[in-house]
Amino acid sequence: MEKQGMRSFSNIIIYSKGANGAGSKLQETVKTVLPGAHLEAFHTIPDLSQRLQGPAFNFPIVVLLVTNREDLESIIAIQDLLFDFRIVLILPDKEDDMMALGHILRPRFVSYRDSSFQDVGAVLNKMANRSAYS
Repeated sequence: MEKQGMRSFSNIIIYSKGANGAGSKLQETVKTVLPGAHLEAFHTIPDLSQRLQGPAFNFPIVVLLVTNREDLESIIAIQDLLFDFRIVLILPDKEDDMMALGHILRPRFVSYRDSSFQDVGAVLNKMANRSAYS
């Protein structure tokens, strides 16, 4: 929900391996919460990596929807490309080893695949509205 008179011009990059149900649900949540945001979705690490090497318009936010440990390790392998981005990380489970690995990426927020993504939407809304005044 946007505050009156305020427009969100954030760019949001979403990574979710494959075009799966959780990835679609996440994209719909983002579109609902931030209808003015420019949304870019990527389903492979090479495609995400190529995009992250491009221009970083308007301090983008990167939402990483992790499928499993191997997926997370692939993202960690390109962590240098994520340095200047604000990261929202969605892990597959609450296991300590996954959480420890996830924190290597220094996310601003961590959630889990079994959530409704409403928490992610609220955090993205707050992040996007802050950047509108930055």
